[in-house]
Amino acid sequence: MPNLKTIIQIFMCLSISVSSLVADEKASIENCTQIGRNFEIAPYLVVTEGLQKSGKPAAIAKLREWAATRKYEDQVFILCRMLFVPREKKEFCRPGLGVAHFLAGTNYKDWPLVPIALHKNMPILITYGYSLFGSAELSMGYVDYCAKECDWNKNKFKSLDSKTIASAVDDWLALHTWSKTLSDRDRAFFTKQAEQGGAEKPATALDSKAEGIKKPKLDSEGRSQ
Repeated sequence: MPNLKTIIQIFMCLSISVSSLVADEKASIENCTQIGRNFEIAPYLVVTEGLQKSGKPAAIAKLREWAATRKYEDQVFILCRMLFVPREKKEFCRPGLGVAHFLAGTNYKDWPLVPIALHKNMPILITYGYSLFGSAELSMGYVDYCAKECDWNKNKFKSLDSKTIASAVDDWLALHTWSKTLSDRDRAFFTKQAEQGGAEKPATALDSKAEGIKKPKLDSEGRSQ
């Protein structure tokens, strides 16, 4: 019969395996929405929390795995903007997705982490979408850039309920200095991001016909500088 020490070791191994499975499940990207009007904040917090708990090497491997499918381009870009930070005296280059459509007269100078802003360690989408004349950068190239040229974000992300997220979004809207008065439509674009399970599908693209905004074609490996 195994002795007590062996039993304890087996139990510890099983506990680690179960924890890894739970973390991997939490790190699912399926519920993260694309850039557009159905963007939801909560799923990104769940994913980044799981990725950070798995450790930097495992998280980067998971980002590359998702990028390789080319099914989650927007999501991987946003996760990179959350999980990495610029090195000292270095620029954190934005992904090459085209020309962003900002709200209330703002521009690139207002949003160093375009396509998102971080408030209280929470991602807020700050563009309706992009216009693109040519080919967009692929997320795999952006993951490689971040892994090589940027540092890992030490600020911890954590899952939040919709009420807490909604309160943080309202706080952010009040604190930010807008170039023009926010229209009701623009304000709703931000406040709806606090909703959970609002989209019919996990990743719903922006309706380019309705908005006059073109979604990128993903057929280029190059990074935009």
